[in-house]
Amino acid sequence: MAEGLATHVLSAPLTVAKATNQQKWCCIGARAEASLPVQYWREVLVVLSWLNHANAPVQVQLDFIGPEVLQRPPLTLSYMDATLKLQWTFSGKFHEMDPAHASSYDAYILLNPGLGHDHLMVDWKPSIDLLLGCSAPKLLTAHSKLDASRDAKVLSDYFLASSLDYELNPFASRITYQDPFDSSHMVQPNHYVLQLSDENIK
Repeated sequence: MAEGLATHVLSAPLTVAKATNQQKWCCIGARAEASLPVQYWREVLVVLSWLNHANAPVQVQLDFIGPEVLQRPPLTLSYMDATLKLQWTFSGKFHEMDPAHASSYDAYILLNPGLGHDHLMVDWKPSIDLLLGCSAPKLLTAHSKLDASRDAKVLSDYFLASSLDYELNPFASRITYQDPFDSSHMVQPNHYVLQLSDENIK
C-alpha cells in the first residue's frame, strides 16, 4: 500500500522530469497535479540535476492551466544548482488563454487528458486545435491501453498519421481504480506515455 501511494504522488513529477528537457513547460488541463503538495515537485529537480551532465545551473518553469486550477502565488523550489518555478497561471481552458501567451511555451504536458473519451472529446477539441498549431514538443499520458488508443486516434486524425504509439510509462502510478464513466474500465494514472515532436509526426 505504501509503495502504491508513493508511486501515485510521484508519478506526475517523475514522468515530466524524465521526458522533458525544455525550460518553460505548460501543463494543460491540470487537475490533481496542480494541487499536489509542492514538495513532491522537488523530485523534478533531483532528476534534472542527475541528468545535467554539463554541470550548469538548471532553471525550469511549470505553469498549470485548466478549469480546476486554483490560482495562488508562484513558488520557487531549489535543489543543488537547479530551480523550479511553479505557477498556477490560468483557471480556464487552454484555448481561452491569450494566443500569444498560449504559444510561448517550450513544451506542453497533458496528463491523462482523455482526448478521445466520449464524455470529454468535444470539450477538448478547441484546445487541441490550438495546441497542435504550436510547434513545441508535447508530452501526453493515458490511464490505460484503451485510453491511449482513443487519444492516439484523435491525434492521428490531426496528423493524418497511420499510428502514434504510446509506450508503457515506468513512472506510472501503481494505484488502480474504476473509470468514473465506465465501471468495467480500470485505470492507472500515467500508465502510458507519448512524446510528440516535429520528428515523430512527419
